[in-house]
Amino acid sequence: MHAHWDGLFGGYSSVFGAMLGADDRGGLASVPTDVTKAQILDPEAWAQESFDLAKQYAYAAPMRIRRTPVGLTRDDETNARSQAALAAARLANLINSALR
Repeated sequence: MHAHWDGLFGGYSSVFGAMLGADDRGGLASVPTDVTKAQILDPEAWAQESFDLAKQYAYAAPMRIRRTPVGLTRDDETNARSQAALAAARLANLINSALR
């Protein structure tokens, strides 16, 4: 499952591939972000938020062994893309703040 999420946003081997994944034709540039959350410049707050989201959505109670893989939904992909877009906006804001 970890490999699936790592590949969801590219795993690019070139700068061109990464730029294509970020453009506004279906890339992260087209994903709206929460402006208030994007203004948070504290990486510790980001880490806590990520930890809380992981506990809520990613970590589950132990399950019996399944013979079939767990299916991921369109909502899972949408949420992951939203978090990646938020991370990009936060990083851009942090860099802009540092360069002022």
